[in-house]
Amino acid sequence: MVKFIIVSHQRSGSAFFTTLLNSSPGIHCLRECFLLKEMSPAPEYTFVHFLTRYLPPNIHDIFQLTPAEQNSLFKQHIESYLENIFAERPGIEGIGFKFMYDQIKRFPMALRWMEKNEVYVIHLIRKNTLKTILSWLTRMERGFPHSTAPVSQVKVKVDCKTLKDELHFTGDCIEKNRKDFSSQPHYLEVFYEDLVQFQERELLRIGSFLGIGYLGQLKSDLVKLNSDSIKDIVKNYDELEFTLKDTPFYPLLQDDILISRESSGKKMSESLNDLSVKQRELLTRRLRKKRR
Repeated sequence: MVKFIIVSHQRSGSAFFTTLLNSSPGIHCLRECFLLKEMSPAPEYTFVHFLTRYLPPNIHDIFQLTPAEQNSLFKQHIESYLENIFAERPGIEGIGFKFMYDQIKRFPMALRWMEKNEVYVIHLIRKNTLKTILSWLTRMERGFPHSTAPVSQVKVKVDCKTLKDELHFTGDCIEKNRKDFSSQPHYLEVFYEDLVQFQERELLRIGSFLGIGYLGQLKSDLVKLNSDSIKDIVKNYDELEFTLKDTPFYPLLQDDILISRESSGKKMSESLNDLSVKQRELLTRRLRKKRR
């Protein structure tokens, strides 16, 4: 069984990716296990819920503890928590969860365990960082992050005074995590835009990386919330365009932007996309045999 994490920035398609993987019978992919947020009740798979069994008397959740007390509790029990999360399950070939950039910064001790236990890293990146920011703004406007049913479109006003700083910050976060993880032996970058547009090709690439092979015809139950057109989302689009003009961020205003990959990477992906069903099955058998 392979262990993996999905490393990503908030609002970069990680929920879509997680639900997509979970539609494969051989994959068990949790959401944000290390989300530090007061929820009543906290989902059973979260670290917050796991720690309730170790709380002092008369303390109901970790948010009643001081930061120093919280850190002490984290260090004591994070290894047993990860061992529990990654415990083998009948019929499951891969177990993983989402580990967001801010959570990685809060729980560096988790990475030490992962490095020792050969946890594979899938780095999910949204190429269009402007849409990452707009997704966050529309999420705040709606009051919910995801939906399985169609929703009404909303429009938001962008603070153009801080926008370039936000875009720089988002890009820096991506590059920092790319630098931190790319040297690991089991690291794969997946672009959200490619996952949406070339889903079968990308899923074949991910299945091969995990050593599982063909993952099957996967489907997410989440619906797309925002229009592809930035003009449909932003109230002050003219101001936004003027702000980004003559900056490296101006191309982000192009809808469905695609960033070119190296030709060798394209050829590899295209060849995977052309595989027949029999070839996929053969690839899967070879990968499984290799893992034994």
